[in-house]
Amino acid sequence: AIYCVGGTVDTQDQGLSIAAMYWNKHRDIPVVAALRGTINHGYCGFEFCRDWLISHEVSLHKIVPVDILSEDKDTVNTYTEGKALLHHACVNGWKKIIVCAPYFHQIRASSTFISLLDRQNPELWIFNLPGHPQWMGRFKHSQGVVEGDLFELLISEFGRLFQYHNKGDIRSCRELLAYYDRRDREFLS
Repeated sequence: AIYCVGGTVDTQDQGLSIAAMYWNKHRDIPVVAALRGTINHGYCGFEFCRDWLISHEVSLHKIVPVDILSEDKDTVNTYTEGKALLHHACVNGWKKIIVCAPYFHQIRASSTFISLLDRQNPELWIFNLPGHPQWMGRFKHSQGVVEGDLFELLISEFGRLFQYHNKGDIRSCRELLAYYDRRDREFLS
């Protein structure tokens, strides 16, 4: 599956664009998924993503919603989005997910999702496909609260990696790199 990480109106097209481009080159990928949970907290919503993907030649029947879990409906963020994604993947038997996100958000989003993997779904492999960097302009991110240019948002995301690692939500660099090593050995052997 291809998964488009949720974003604001300012940033969502970065993940959608790379997802549509990849799907149009690899039409054998069964689904292109996006979060359906809210249009609050700065998120642009599933309908925005669906309509954008359709307008960029992704087949409607290939676009699926990933529903936010009921216990997280009031707190939508990258962590709760990851919980919803992994639940959906487990229920639907997905084995590989290509995560598409804005360039500046890719590392934290995929690190969060990988950190949520546990012994119940070790066969799930996450791959990264970052959007093209947008060098010009300022963008709202993180529930529409954080704003900055590409460099400022990258610095903010690195700070959040450390903050959420200290909180216990993101694994250590060593553990994340070990996951990538295992994944790469699996697919390169």
